[in-house]
Amino acid sequence: QAVEAFILGDSPKRLGEIGVGLINAKLIVWDRLESDARIVDERWAKLFRSMEELDFTVKPEKFSLDRSERWFLKQVAPTLKLLQEADRILGRDFVQEGIDNAELNDEQQSYLEWMGTSGGKIA
Repeated sequence: QAVEAFILGDSPKRLGEIGVGLINAKLIVWDRLESDARIVDERWAKLFRSMEELDFTVKPEKFSLDRSERWFLKQVAPTLKLLQEADRILGRDFVQEGIDNAELNDEQQSYLEWMGTSGGKIA
């Protein structure tokens, strides 16, 4: 939806403006009050008050084994543990089949080749 609005929109908008609009349309953060009344959280409102103040950027980063390991521990390991336990209970090999069928991209393959020749040490 955001890409379509960015490309096909009547007036050119920055991608950040579209992102803020989508977030504001779908998500509101409320302050918790003692009564049943609700008010929008002031920090949230301040953050998303002006679309012009936000600038969403995508900055590609080079592959990092350290970053991949942190991501694995935080995001992947719990799900992997669940799937491995499900495989054990159900008598299947879903996880191993997924690993066996996974393909490394060029950057990952190059990193492994470099690691094999250098031992992972930067000269």
